[in-house]
Amino acid sequence: FPSHDTGNVGGKRFDLKAIFVGVSNAINAGGLSEPLDILVNPRTYGMIANDESSFRKYDAKYTPAQGTNGFEAIEYYAANGVNRIMSCACVKEGDAFGVVSKHWRFSGSQLPAFKVTGIDQQVIFPLQDNAGFAVRSYADAYLMCRMPAKQILWTNINDESVAF
Repeated sequence: FPSHDTGNVGGKRFDLKAIFVGVSNAINAGGLSEPLDILVNPRTYGMIANDESSFRKYDAKYTPAQGTNGFEAIEYYAANGVNRIMSCACVKEGDAFGVVSKHWRFSGSQLPAFKVTGIDQQVIFPLQDNAGFAVRSYADAYLMCRMPAKQILWTNINDESVAF
């Protein structure tokens, strides 16, 4: 990877090795010392969960009558703590984000809402020239990261390629 906060996976499949390389580069660069939430596209998450389930060993709770598998989040330990890999529909295919959630702030004078504070106006109303309704929302807000050097962006992920 060219720098500690970005990682080009090189058109390969995103797997635990790619995550380990990105996290270890960020740790070695001195920017990362806290656990990450790693947000990936649902398709990418499915590939990682499939790899993880193939490594799984069953314990005494195993029963041949019913198979239970799947994960809400995958946790693994690294030098920076317990990192969690989670699926997020807002992440486009080809990208993944490693974020330290406590360094992000969402604020503003009006959080997203269907009513503007101080104005009595309908925001859901029928269209005048078409069949249907218009729905409008209003926000005056911003998203800010206080420590961008402690975040990681992985790019150029191809789920149909070979492993990283």
